[in-house]
Amino acid sequence: MVAVAAAIAVLAITAGALAVAGALPGRPTPPTGPIQTNVPPYYVALLASQPSPGHYSVAARATVAAVRATSTGAEIASVSAPGPYAFVSVTAAADDRTFVLLAVGPSSVKQPLNGLSYYSSYVQRFFLLHINPTALRPAARAQLTSLPRAGIASELYVQAMALSPSGRSLAVIFTDPSRAIRANIPGQLTIFNLATGTRRTWIRTICAYGRCARGPIGLGSIVFDPGEIQLSWTSDERSVLFLSGPEGSQLRLLDLDAAGRELIADSSPLPVRTAYPNWTDAVITPDGKSVFIQYSTLSGNAVGRNILLRVSATTGKTAHVIQVLRNAPSSDYVLWTNNDGSKFIVFRANFFAPLGILPAGQTAGIYSGRRYAPIPWPAGVVDAAW
Repeated sequence: MVAVAAAIAVLAITAGALAVAGALPGRPTPPTGPIQTNVPPYYVALLASQPSPGHYSVAARATVAAVRATSTGAEIASVSAPGPYAFVSVTAAADDRTFVLLAVGPSSVKQPLNGLSYYSSYVQRFFLLHINPTALRPAARAQLTSLPRAGIASELYVQAMALSPSGRSLAVIFTDPSRAIRANIPGQLTIFNLATGTRRTWIRTICAYGRCARGPIGLGSIVFDPGEIQLSWTSDERSVLFLSGPEGSQLRLLDLDAAGRELIADSSPLPVRTAYPNWTDAVITPDGKSVFIQYSTLSGNAVGRNILLRVSATTGKTAHVIQVLRNAPSSDYVLWTNNDGSKFIVFRANFFAPLGILPAGQTAGIYSGRRYAPIPWPAGVVDAAW
């Protein structure tokens, strides 16, 4: 009996080790990227040929993707957008070497929307950018290639995207104006496996008055503005945070191990509430414990506040009010956060500076705890990623 028990113990240990290694069937262990504790030394900025004071503007297009040093702002390398495309958005993996860029071609003929209005049609394409900042030859410091395994259907429009920490998967929110019913612009959330070429899509189904239809995700807009909202991953790559929106926001974590294709059924809400529920952006820390939320108290033409705060993902309680801006177009966007949110990078674009309250133009900086330090920032940044 002692020998049998010992043999069973050995088998149990072996099975556990194999399961961890992924050798046994069952729940696979997804790849994970490095755990970031400090600010990455390099970032990629998309630079417009004609700088605009705005950020994430519908008209913003970048002709160059520049690799820059975070501390000095020095340009390490750059690549031009391949014609006839222009860059509009960028997202990064946790290795500080792998980036995915979204590019669009010139707008084509306008497409009808419900017979009442029109929307412009764009050709869209994903590109992979790998950087090697220490390479001796400048040409070897940035390599841009297309991503044929993450093709975009002609009827879909990118509203948000996020590269996983390991760089193996790309999460994208698409809208589909061709399926619009009145003001309802349906969306979908797709996860591309960039290593295998497989993809998986979730939709949001809304039922009312005995009828069901695909509903919007996030802001649900037909306006081509891919940086307007963000997706964010947890470091274990099992969950993606999204805003369910647009009619009153709700933060939800999509369980990528779930077996279905219904976005709401396969996700769980976070217990987060604010006095004004219409959030414009949300980013989860990779450890999954905190969320940065951006929202506005503006109502019509009334003067309001733009607020950036940090809340607990488990209790929903506000941990830190980072910023309250009056008479400003928006609060800062969180472009990057380390694993626990103790350090994060924000971007500010001030369209105007009423009464001299805010400096005009673009700025960016690093929060370390509650201390803020600006970083050198070029003009005309359309988007940036660390």
